[in-house]
Order: sequence, then structure tokens, then C-alpha cells
Amino acid sequence: MSCVDKNCTDVHKYEKQIQEDVDNALKELPLSEKFRAVAINYHLLKKKALDDELSEKMQLLQYEYELKSKPIYEKSQELIQGKYPAEEDLKDLQKYLKEGEKDQLEALPKEQEISEFWSKAMWNNDILAQEIKQQDGPVLKSLKRIEYIPLDACKYELIFHFSENEFFKNSTLKKTFELDKEGEPLKSTGTEIEWNEGKKTTVKITKKTQKNKKTGAKRVVEKEQKIESFFNFFNNSAPIKSTEKEESENEEENVQLDRLNIDFDIYKSLVDEVIPYSLEYFLGVKTGEDEYDDEDLDDEEDIEEPPKDKKAGKGKGNSKGGATGEKQECKQQ
Repeated sequence: MSCVDKNCTDVHKYEKQIQEDVDNALKELPLSEKFRAVAINYHLLKKKALDDELSEKMQLLQYEYELKSKPIYEKSQELIQGKYPAEEDLKDLQKYLKEGEKDQLEALPKEQEISEFWSKAMWNNDILAQEIKQQDGPVLKSLKRIEYIPLDACKYELIFHFSENEFFKNSTLKKTFELDKEGEPLKSTGTEIEWNEGKKTTVKITKKTQKNKKTGAKRVVEKEQKIESFFNFFNNSAPIKSTEKEESENEEENVQLDRLNIDFDIYKSLVDEVIPYSLEYFLGVKTGEDEYDDEDLDDEEDIEEPPKDKKAGKGKGNSKGGATGEKQECKQQ
């Protein structure tokens, strides 16, 4: 099970629960089976240690290849921002030209950016589209670049570059994630947005008229109410840690943990999908969700399964190989 495919907090809880269940089940075995099962568990733990080692090496290998990918992202970004393509970049151009377009090539401007490239790419990702609200749309039109910087194997930074706009003063907004050795997000740190007056997309202004009981004078009081917005992504988020918690503290911890998990989902969607495959999202041919569902398989031939062995056990557990059962880990440096 991988933190890439499932929420890291859920993975950690699941694996901890499995180990507790194994320990409890071993205690209940008849002694004739228990002492052999305990020995088997010893070797199982050795196998899990190998899984951990593999995950750690995979995390470091992923970091290595992310660094190798950076020049590719840089070249793509230059083209998005209007740089004229090199001759090598256009070697397949004839394949995509429609009738009459070849004669128009000379008249094209040497520098011209692709308008709203990143905004469209983000909207076309299903996960990001759930977090982008109507009031965020006009702001994202000024987004010019999303930069991904691996700081080390367990610390990553996203930098959003904006052109001058009417909404905030910042030219860049940053979001940094720190992961633990199991690949679970520990905390995230974001840029404080310097909103222009009346342009804040993360709040709704409510007005209430108050009347003075003695004088009868009236006044209008404005109050900010927090609302859902993509730009909440740039708030700091981390679970609250406390040994003795009141019920209200538990609720606040859950809110903070939920926010961290939402932020991490956004981060993964950007880093794993939208940034490396930005053209596919800009074109709308990719959405980020599974590209195939059950309906796509209707035309497939039915594959006859071999008859099940009636003597086979009826346990509910699924066997998992080491490669498919690994945790994404991150080596502390």
C-alpha cells in the first residue's frame, strides 16, 4: 500500500492496526500453533523491514528523477510564456498542420504566450476543480507559472507565479510540505496573501444592522465569514498535538488534519499530474481521475475464470507482494 495512492494518515493507521490484530490473534492461538506462528511472525517482520528499505530507496530514486525532470519543465515553461520554439522542437509540426496553415507560419509573432494555460490545465483536473471555486477563477487567470522544487527527499516546495492583478500584491505564492520518514505529511507552510481591499476570495462579507437601544441610532457592522476557496491552500496546516485534549480540541485537531490532507491531495495532483503532463490537461484530454470505468469494458470479451478449489480457505485477507505493499518513505537528512 502506497502513500501515493492513498491518504498517508490512513495508510499508517491501517498498518498499525494490522500489527495490533496480528499480536492479539497470536495470543489467542492454541499453544501447539502459537510457538510456530510466533516464529513465522519473526520472519514476517524481517520481510516488512525489507519493504521499508525498498520504499526508502524508491523515495530517494524518485527524488533523483524529479531533479532530472526539472530542465524539461523549464523548457516547457519557456514555450508557454512565449519563447519561439527551436527547430528541433518543431520537427513534427507538419503532422499537425491543417490545409492552408503552412502558408501562415511566417506571419506568426516571434513571441506570444499561451493565454491562461495553467488556469485551464488546473480546471481540467478533477481533484483541483473540486477545490477551485467560482470566485477563484478570475484570480487564476493571472497565474503564469507553477514551479516545483524538490528541496530534499522529504521536503518539497511549490511556487505559483502571478502577473500583476487586481486581487493581491504578491507576485509569488509558495507552499512547502514536510514529510516524515513514512511519506506522511507532517506540516505545510504557505505564503500570507496580501489581498487588496474587497478582493479576498477566502471570505464572504456579511452585513448586519445594529440598533442602539437607548438612542435608536443604527449602524451597519461588517463581518468576515470564512468560505471555501482554492487560495486556502496557502494557509499553514499541521495537526495539533496535545496529550490531554478536550472535546473542542479534538474537533480542532480533526479540522487541521483534514485541511492538511486536502492540501496534500492538491499538492499530489499538481506534482504527479498537472505539472508534468500540463499539455494534456490544457487540451482537456486528461482529467486526473481513472480514465477508464466499468462501462469501458462492456465490449471486452468475458474471460472465464478457472473453477475455484472447494478445499481452498475462505479467509477475507488478500495476499500482497512486497512491491505492491510498500509504504512511500522519506529519508530524514
